[in-house]
Amino acid sequence: MFLYIPARRLPKLAREFLTYTRTGPAQIITRRAGFVDQAPEEIALNAQGDRFANAIRVADGEDGLTSLKRMVDTLTPLRRLSTSFRFETGAARLDAQSRSNVQQLAHAIEAGVYDGRQLVFVGFSDGEGPAESNQRIAQQRAQAVKLAIETAVETADLSQVQLSTDAFGEAMPMACDDTSWGRQVNRRVEVWVR
Repeated sequence: MFLYIPARRLPKLAREFLTYTRTGPAQIITRRAGFVDQAPEEIALNAQGDRFANAIRVADGEDGLTSLKRMVDTLTPLRRLSTSFRFETGAARLDAQSRSNVQQLAHAIEAGVYDGRQLVFVGFSDGEGPAESNQRIAQQRAQAVKLAIETAVETADLSQVQLSTDAFGEAMPMACDDTSWGRQVNRRVEVWVR
């Protein structure tokens, strides 16, 4: 269930209710009611399903295998958050859901949920175009999410959490690149935690 806050100012009661819907207790109620909650979960590397099989399938040549090995070495000690970030088509601007995810993650950082931990924003692209360009746009998008989080965090001491970026371009597709929907799904930034 997604709730989007309109650009206009809402009455205080509505603002308080929308703020409450993002809290831990409200997310538990949402889950118990049979809806998909928005609370981020940490997913271990061995629970990534077909994602790595897809990565192996699309690895092309020696460069592709080298990139794949680097990705596995980098992500092995980390756990992926279920929260991800997507972008408007052809842009580095976050889509509406992702802007909401920025606020949610920023609040968690402010609350100290990730104190003493490392958050790595990992960019991925679709497979259209040259691999070097895809790697570059994936890195730019990862940087854009990191900057958005740093900007949104107002009261946290960022020295308590380490934020960094990495990118693997087209290395781990979530969907088939043969459709525009699949390419959109593949263009994302994930958050990995240590």
